[in-house]
Amino acid sequence: MQYNSLPQTNLKVSLLSLGTMMFGDQTSEADSLAIMDYAYSQGVNFFDTANSYNQGESERIVGKGLKGRRDKIILATKVFNQMGDDLNSKGLSRHNILSAVDASLKRLDTDYIDIYYMHAPDPGTALEESLETMSGLVKSGKIRYIGVSNFAAWQIVDMLAICDRHNYVAPAITQNVYNLITRGVESEFLPFLKAHKIGMAIFNPIAGGLLAGKHKLGQPAENTRFSNSPMYLKRYWSDRNFSALEQLTEIASQNGLSILELALKWCAMQPEVTSIISGVSRLSQLEQNIAVLEKENLSADVLAACDEVWAMLGGAGFKYHR
Repeated sequence: MQYNSLPQTNLKVSLLSLGTMMFGDQTSEADSLAIMDYAYSQGVNFFDTANSYNQGESERIVGKGLKGRRDKIILATKVFNQMGDDLNSKGLSRHNILSAVDASLKRLDTDYIDIYYMHAPDPGTALEESLETMSGLVKSGKIRYIGVSNFAAWQIVDMLAICDRHNYVAPAITQNVYNLITRGVESEFLPFLKAHKIGMAIFNPIAGGLLAGKHKLGQPAENTRFSNSPMYLKRYWSDRNFSALEQLTEIASQNGLSILELALKWCAMQPEVTSIISGVSRLSQLEQNIAVLEKENLSADVLAACDEVWAMLGGAGFKYHR
């Protein structure tokens, strides 16, 4: 297993991070624990969950799977989404963050969280309030690093300025979508992260399963994110993306690869990627993903061919900046 350092921290995290969104829903507790055992046995030391994943059930299961190896795992969870019926149990207010972190610690059965992500921007709460609260959690020892998820570069710039002004602890890592057919972060976001030495864990590396090659336009495979989630249909299910999928599948085939292998290896070779979140529902998926990452790197010609497909998707047009 390859390990990368979280910039400015020297914290070593595995290239593959275990995503646990399906734990307690599509994936039973017993199967979830088996997945965690296998991940740990293969050197995966970065586990990713969120308080809202199945309304806390994922965190509870992850907590059980951490027994006996908590100090060997970099544990990430998140705060923002609605929990329960309480109107104030959502967002990045001081009230919700302080309540949510204690609830997460209890479900995870641990006394600290390594990386605590703000799961999404909260326009209803001043950034100063959120950052002061998160910084206080670092100083109290309840969390060790602050992360942000689904934020734009300009929003993180605002955060860094506030942290500098008030001597708050600044975010160390971000979490965003990045894959062969979703490369919008390359224009500004990735150069920004490099300049400010912020890590990035990416999710949807195979576009919710579209780049696994098992779906056909108009026919989502049963019991998948596309058959169960309107959000994923809206995000990826389009004629344009299926046209790109066809071209990428041909590139993979010409080079003795599956489309899944092409997609994962491409992500692994992007220099600003600290870790790839592999959100699996079955052990066989994790076994396959780990095996793919052990394969040799893609050639320059294959990377160039992938760039041509991205250009077809509209990624190479004129930008508003230079």
